Amino acid sequence: MKQGFAVQQMLNLRDASRGINPWWFQLVTKCQRCNKDKHYIEKCMGCLRYVCRSCQKASKSASKTNRLTICKDCWGKMEKRRAWEQA
Repeated sequence: MKQGFAVQQMLNLRDASRGINPWWFQLVTKCQRCNKDKHYIEKCMGCLRYVCRSCQKASKSASKTNRLTICKDCWGKMEKRRAWEQA
């Protein structure tokens, strides 16, 4: 039986209030800089905190599999910014 979107949302809220979380609810993690719930966070190479997209100042691909990110706090510290630019 196919359910409408509003019915599915009500079922998800009902299950969440009972302590049964849907699969997408478990993917949410907290940003360590702004303390908001976000789905996608990356590790800052300066302070080693997990930051969300809105707290990132810049990011670049060091290789095909490695991505370097620097947060807005570390961007103001010149030694950490130089380390990020030289990597």
